[in-house]
Order: sequence, then structure tokens, then C-alpha cells
Amino acid sequence: MRNLLTRLTSHRLGRNLTAHVFNQIVTITIQLATIPILIKAWGVQTYGAWLVLTAIPQYLAFADLGFTTIAKNEIARLAVGGNKSDALSVFQSIFWMLTVAGGALLLATGVILHFLPIGGVFSIGPLSDGQARIILLSQIAGVVAYQFFYLFCAGIRSEGYPATETTLAALLRASETMVLLSCALEGINVAAAAFASVLVRIIATLLLPLWLMRIAPWLHIGLSNASFVWIRRLFFPSLTYTLVPLTTAFVLQGPIIILGANATAVEVALYSTARTVTRIGVAGANLVTQAFLPEYSFARGRRDSARTIRLIRMQVLILTAGMLAYVCTLVWFGPEVIHILSHSQLQTSGWLLLFLAAAAIAEMVWSSLFGVLTVMNAHSQSALWYVLIVGIGAVSALVLRLSAAEPLAGLIAVVQIVIVLAIAREFVAFCTNILGRPQIAIDAS
Repeated sequence: MRNLLTRLTSHRLGRNLTAHVFNQIVTITIQLATIPILIKAWGVQTYGAWLVLTAIPQYLAFADLGFTTIAKNEIARLAVGGNKSDALSVFQSIFWMLTVAGGALLLATGVILHFLPIGGVFSIGPLSDGQARIILLSQIAGVVAYQFFYLFCAGIRSEGYPATETTLAALLRASETMVLLSCALEGINVAAAAFASVLVRIIATLLLPLWLMRIAPWLHIGLSNASFVWIRRLFFPSLTYTLVPLTTAFVLQGPIIILGANATAVEVALYSTARTVTRIGVAGANLVTQAFLPEYSFARGRRDSARTIRLIRMQVLILTAGMLAYVCTLVWFGPEVIHILSHSQLQTSGWLLLFLAAAAIAEMVWSSLFGVLTVMNAHSQSALWYVLIVGIGAVSALVLRLSAAEPLAGLIAVVQIVIVLAIAREFVAFCTNILGRPQIAIDAS
């Protein structure tokens, strides 16, 4: 253990972990602060409507949708290997692909929202259809903007500063949340508050390339090095990876949408608050995983399988200790935290917390394994398994007509456990076939 701590504090991995600790502190603070502040400023009915409208966009807003993560891994690998020409080609190819796809998405969203009777589809409480349209369109614009922000961060990572990349993302998240909460407390209407918070993200995304020109002048925006060859090469790994955040968004926000269509806004707020509390452990596990991923990229670029194995062992040790701490903390403090956050307006059941906690623990395990497979470009099979299992779970929920919080949470827990079994199988196969059976056996002993 002492040797592990020495490694963590003596090189880049330690800085990565520190940056991700800061990132998760920001994330958890945002999650815990927004609940009481928005409920106080807007009331439970409006807050529940906000949750329904922003369910999937809020998740995707700070998630990568496939091409940017795969491209970022490739850019880092190529740059570390000394091939900056191909790294620039990947960057410019994905930039123009995002430009076309992002514009098409915004146009399609605008057309759909113009004709969609939002109030007839979802329970939006006191909000008008016009306000709902502004909220949804601004959220989708934020999703598109962050894809460019995430791609620009490839230059920061490729120059060996993954901790800086993480810190900037955290500061951006904190800034736009502060704008949202300030608008809410000042009595500004919900639609204007949503637009103002997303505007912060758009401005930051436009400013980042100016700084990138100073630290990585070789990685510039343009068309001269763009190539459809790279888009074709990265298409299938990117497509399968894209399915993961989209499917995860459904796993996380699908129950809220179901409750929004079949139950009261108070029930939506109860489920969302309980899920937020139980997923704090997932945030911690993601902290560790995301801190390790750049190191896997660098090891891959140098073809250093021995270091890859050492990184896997370190990550497993840290995550195991973290999950034990998570379980103990949730058992003792979970119900009371929900009681405090909701100003005593929400009361949860033990079964709801138990099911959501089991789902969270399972997600910690499979997401860590999947992260390693993604960096090694060996994730496609696991992604397809993930989508298939979640699809079966969704069909089961529809057939069984599950709409109450407890049975929905129980089904989610079962789905997450099955996902662990499927992805663990793929991970073991990867370690055996790619890294080599003898090396794994020696390290394990």
C-alpha cells in the first residue's frame, strides 16, 4: 500500500487523481446544492417539470457521444508516438464531422419542437409549451457545444496535461451551474435561466481554441488535413461507444420520464433525489477510472503492456476500497441526507435506497472495466452487450407496466448486475488474448 501511495503522488497519475477529486467535489457539490436551491426558488412542481424536460440532455451535456472520446484516445496515442501529422488529421476530420452533425441535430431539434405538443406528452406543471421548447433547444445546443469543448481538450491531453483538461471541465460545469442558480434565486423565469447557463458553455468553448494555439500550435482548426479515411477507420468503434452514453442516459433518466408520464411531479422529485444520493459512489468510481484512462492511452502509444497491467492492478485496489467506504456511508447517512436536501418534503423507503445502491455498485464495476476496454479500442462487443441487456430490461418494464419507484429501481439493479457479468467476460477475454495469459498469471500471483 505504501508503494502504491508513493506511485500515485510522484508522477502524472497523482496529478490526474487530484484533478478528478476536484472535479468530483464540484460535481457532488452541484448535485447536492441544486436540489434544495431550485426547490426553494421554483417549488417542487416546477422543479419536477425541469427534471422531466432536462432528463436526457442534462446527462448528455457533459458526456462524450463517441467520436470525441475515440478521437482523443487516438490523438494522444499518435502524439506520444511522435506522429503529430496523423494526430492533426484525426483532429480536423472529427472537427468537421461534428460541425455537420451538430448543425443537423440543432436543425432537427428545432423542427421537432416546433410541431411537438410538449405539454400533451409530459407533465410540465406550470411551464408553458414555449418555455419548454426554449429549455429543450438550449440544452441540446449545450450538448453540441460540449462535444467541441471535449475535442479541443485532445490537444491538452496530447501535450501531457490531462489534469488541466479535467480541471477546466470542472470549472466550466461550476460556472454555468452558478449562473443557473443565480438566475433562479433572482426570480428569472426557468427558460431564461436555462439559456443563460448554456451560454456560458458556448462562450468557454469558443475561447478554448485560442489558448490551445499557445500550448499545442500544431493542433489547429482547418480542413487541409481532414480525411474521410480517419472517419471511416474510427466510425465503428465510435458508433458502438456512442451507444453507451445514450443507453446510460436512458437507464438514468428513463424512470424519470416514465414517472413524469404516469405519476406526480413529487414522485419524480423523490426518485431523482434518492438516485442522486445513491450515485455519489458512482461519481467516486468514475473519478478513479477517468484519472487512469490517459495513462492507459500513453501506455498503449508506447506499446507498454507491462505498465497496462500495473495500472489495472492499482485501479482495482483503489476501487475496491472505495466501494466498501461507499456502502458503509450510504447505510448510515443516506435516508437522512435525502430528508435534509428536500427540506423534509420527501421521505424515501429502504427498498428504494437498497435497489438504487445495488445498481450503483454494479455500475461502478462494469464502467471501470469498460473504460479500460475503450482506451484499448476493444470495447465494441461490450457496448453491444450493454445495449442489448438494457433493451431487454426496458421491454420488461413496459410489459410489466412498472411505474412506481421501488419496482423500477429493482429492475434497474438486476439489469446492472447482468451487465457486469457480460462486460467482465469480455474484459477477461481481452486480458487473456491481447495482453497475454502468462503475464497476467504472473502478476496475479
